[in-house]
Amino acid sequence: MADLARTALAALLVLVLLAACAPAARPGSLQPTLAMQDHEGFAVAVQNGIPVPTFDRQPRRQIDLGGPWRVQRAQMSADLSLTERSASLEAILREADDRQATDYDDSHWAQLDVPGALNLPPNGDEIGGWYRRSFYVSQTWEGLA
Repeated sequence: MADLARTALAALLVLVLLAACAPAARPGSLQPTLAMQDHEGFAVAVQNGIPVPTFDRQPRRQIDLGGPWRVQRAQMSADLSLTERSASLEAILREADDRQATDYDDSHWAQLDVPGALNLPPNGDEIGGWYRRSFYVSQTWEGLA
């Protein structure tokens, strides 16, 4: 009988843990923006009406943003991330609390190499973060789109 009780308790614990892993009750409101379109007989990935570029190196000017970034770990609101910007921008700016300002003091933030991982396995807690890095854009880029 004790083995049966332990088995039942273990099963209940598994159910409780699985329930904790369930997705949020409220799905995001963003509509899908990625679609496949036929172009001259080829399937082309298009997002927001613009062809999605390949991840291969492109023969154009680039700034490599890899390297050390400032990072501040923080719980981020998935509701804000998955909601139309027109409805969420005010709340995003409130949550940012001026972190996006060029003169914001991030000197006390940790450094993290990008590419890199904020949530390292196996014990990395899933958490978001604010990232900041200063970089120089040459004046020769002015007016380029």
